[in-house]
Amino acid sequence: MKNVKLLSARELSALARQAKLLSAKELAAEYNKPVSTIQRWSRQRLIPSIQLGHRTQLFDREAVRRALLKRTVKAKSS
Repeated sequence: MKNVKLLSARELSALARQAKLLSAKELAAEYNKPVSTIQRWSRQRLIPSIQLGHRTQLFDREAVRRALLKRTVKAKSS
């Protein structure tokens, strides 16, 4: 690998804020769900995520919203 710079945690956090990316914990708080649910949805590919390294996973708020809207089931009218 030529001229590859690894980002520090501080740089990664700043980059995520600029791109409006959320951690699993932040996304879980927005949807009032446990972090484990967000991680499971990501593993099952129900919501998109960005994998950075072995543990760090970030989520684009709008991409997640669109993915969940696509999965919304309309109620039957009676």
